[in-house]
Amino acid sequence: FSLVSGYTASKSASYHFTQSIAREIKDISVCCVLCGFVKTDIMKNQEMNDKEAKLIKLFSSDCHKTVKKILRRVKRRKKRIVTGLDGHFMSGLYRLFPNFAPKFISWFLRKSGLDLFKG
Repeated sequence: FSLVSGYTASKSASYHFTQSIAREIKDISVCCVLCGFVKTDIMKNQEMNDKEAKLIKLFSSDCHKTVKKILRRVKRRKKRIVTGLDGHFMSGLYRLFPNFAPKFISWFLRKSGLDLFKG
């Protein structure tokens, strides 16, 4: 598996598992959170060149603000929560063009030339 395929497979499995649980168990509230890049310590130790660091910084959401948004929406019992500019873009792309979206995103990440997305 390349880094992109493993990552997208795990995202897809998590999303569909959450949706299945929500349909099967009616007496609890189930929520799926679809986040874009969030500034966390995970990326702190990632080796990146300047171009990659700028791109990640551009698209990354503040961790504390993201958590507050998620908690507000969970309290409102939202079933699907999308955060971040890139999260909204990818979510919309997958909803409108489910067959095209994975191809486009993989192409875009490869074309970016960033080592971070090489498989």
